[in-house]
Amino acid sequence: MHGRVTLSLVSLTAALGLAAPALAAPTAKLTVTTTLLDQPAGRPWAIALGTAVTIANPDGSQPPPLKRFQISFPRGAKTNFGSFPACQQKRLEQRKAPDGCPPGSRIGSGTSSVSAQPIFAAPIIAKVDVFNGVKRGNARQLLFLARTTAPVNQQLVFTGLLKPATGRYGYVLTVDVPRIPTLPG
Repeated sequence: MHGRVTLSLVSLTAALGLAAPALAAPTAKLTVTTTLLDQPAGRPWAIALGTAVTIANPDGSQPPPLKRFQISFPRGAKTNFGSFPACQQKRLEQRKAPDGCPPGSRIGSGTSSVSAQPIFAAPIIAKVDVFNGVKRGNARQLLFLARTTAPVNQQLVFTGLLKPATGRYGYVLTVDVPRIPTLPG
């Protein structure tokens, strides 16, 4: 059974620096998909969660670089990160592929379209793998491995922190997006 839910931006905060105050702020669209993995009688259901975020300027121009984003998850959701092996950030950074992480620590994957205009006219597509990281107090570190092969060969590891929230949300994921290395100058 597959379900698809589109949310009108539950909570996505993109900390974006605008080039000029007169420009309209970029808009963000968050699409969430869920897939029922297991439905054991009398026990919590296992559900896979997929997210897609699109950030755009209303006038179609290129939005400023994304520096941070947050996604808040509704109350009632439970996590089971303790059931998966954890990967160490240093191990992932030292390898050119996800081989540095223990089997079973990869908890997600996807792609990201990155604009590198004016150097490259077409967006660069990065393959993104998400790994279960170490526990940090009552929070869980998530590791993101982004890799491109064409037109440039680049690997970038960055982290997010998923922690319990108060109020109307159960968890909040905060990801600081690092500057992407480019050509000198």
